[in-house]
Amino acid sequence: MNKRTEGLKRLRHSAGLDGYPLPPIHDEQRPARALIVTCAESPVLSAFVASLDPLCVLQNLGGALPGAISGAGKAGDEMTCGTIEYALNELGLRHIVLLGHSSCRVPSMRRRRERSLAPAQRVDEPGPSRLRAARGSSSCDNLSQAWLLEQMARLRDRLTAGRLATGTEVATHALWFAEDQGDLFAYSGNEKRFVLASDLEMERLFSLLEAGADAA
Repeated sequence: MNKRTEGLKRLRHSAGLDGYPLPPIHDEQRPARALIVTCAESPVLSAFVASLDPLCVLQNLGGALPGAISGAGKAGDEMTCGTIEYALNELGLRHIVLLGHSSCRVPSMRRRRERSLAPAQRVDEPGPSRLRAARGSSSCDNLSQAWLLEQMARLRDRLTAGRLATGTEVATHALWFAEDQGDLFAYSGNEKRFVLASDLEMERLFSLLEAGADAA
């Protein structure tokens, strides 16, 4: 209880509540240069995203994106697409980074749900699942990697189809955390698989994200 009380006190302090004065802000907030799509299940990913401020962040369970094929869209799907469209068209962001993690439970839950659906129901899914095909390929060492690739494919499908109403090229990246080992992997388009990212490679990626569209 003492830890909870102390944590709440620090939170109220940082928000300027209870008479706590907020420190003056001298520097203007730098504009975000990238949209991060991340899983809300992992505290590791949340801490990683928080360390990269400023960013525009879209966070949900599994970092899930709706498929390109849709009928009557669900409210959550419409909100997700609206967030991405706002980031691209209103904020002018030209980089989207998808984050996944090794212990994500969403892919296995999704696969069990697919197995339980009748064939007629699967037709009404928001998009064709690539989980089964990607899981069997050499590019994926983990089901959560296959899930991350499926989200990237969904995003590219929508960008290609113009479903996100942007006429400018958008760069997409995928990063995957091996939480048990503490390693970070990046998806290589040339090698068609996730490769261990070196400190230098990550430094180059972060520099690119901070540089904005002009340096892309």
